[in-house]
Amino acid sequence: AGAPVVDRDGVYVGVSHCRGRVAVCLSDVPCAVDIEPETRDFSRAAPRYMSPSELALSGDPLLPAAVWCAKEALYKYSGRRELDFRKDLRIGSADLAAGRLTGRIENGEPVELSVRREDGFILVCIL
Repeated sequence: AGAPVVDRDGVYVGVSHCRGRVAVCLSDVPCAVDIEPETRDFSRAAPRYMSPSELALSGDPLLPAAVWCAKEALYKYSGRRELDFRKDLRIGSADLAAGRLTGRIENGEPVELSVRREDGFILVCIL
């Protein structure tokens, strides 16, 4: 599905990049990561990838960026193509102060996502 491959059994890798940064996660379980600059404006695109219930999860101005990164990470984690970011990938809870989101891929089990802010970037990973 376009994901990087490590030639070792039991090693998983997730990769993301944006202008000025690369994020990589290595794990002994499937993983995924996404990174974006905090300054990227998601306001116009947010209604296309966030449901009304997701928009209501938090008043934090970084919520749209965190949800975008979370949905990118969920998409990569799924290993499938043609998932709809608004319908098939959902965020059910958000506690950005604690650095946690919970998401779902279609009707699957909840997936815990970690959120970090560092040096003007927001990073979301699934480990």
